[in-house]
Amino acid sequence: RFNSICAFYYLLGGYIGRYRTFLDDISAPLCAVGYFVCTCAMIIWGLTSNGYFSGCVAEGYNSYPISISSPLCVTQSLFLLHLLKKEEIKLRALPVEVQSVIKKLSGAALYVYLIHILLVNLQPVGKMTLVHRIINHSPGIKLILVYLISVAIGVFVLDMRRRMFAVKIKRCDNQNQSNE
Repeated sequence: RFNSICAFYYLLGGYIGRYRTFLDDISAPLCAVGYFVCTCAMIIWGLTSNGYFSGCVAEGYNSYPISISSPLCVTQSLFLLHLLKKEEIKLRALPVEVQSVIKKLSGAALYVYLIHILLVNLQPVGKMTLVHRIINHSPGIKLILVYLISVAIGVFVLDMRRRMFAVKIKRCDNQNQSNE
């Protein structure tokens, strides 16, 4: 199932890049609105399908509304791709510092994916403090904290990898100079 979804997104991206679609006629602001509407709908559908608004928690967790195979997620992806396609010239004109931040955050996305589930399931040891109770009973606050902590860890790991790589290159350069 996972491979077929990845293949679907790959083919969808190739199709969008090669052929004209109905979204090509939609302006960038409308693409942004479409992305936002899909995001809100996914959140509401996810909470509703898991009993958040009914007051009783569902038996098992239903992840389909927010999964990558959800029709809303596919539509959301289409809107985002077209928004970025329409704004590419403006993005390339951004200052180098801003582009550097965007590159760091996009590089940290993999780490967010890898780390977030550990943070979501993290339970405090010992007595629960007021902060723990607020976080565990407020999914919005927990979502934001998990995302920010995951991004911070991802940026830290990427920075450490970059520094280690720079040290290795410097060692190789020093060895090459001493051998000459």
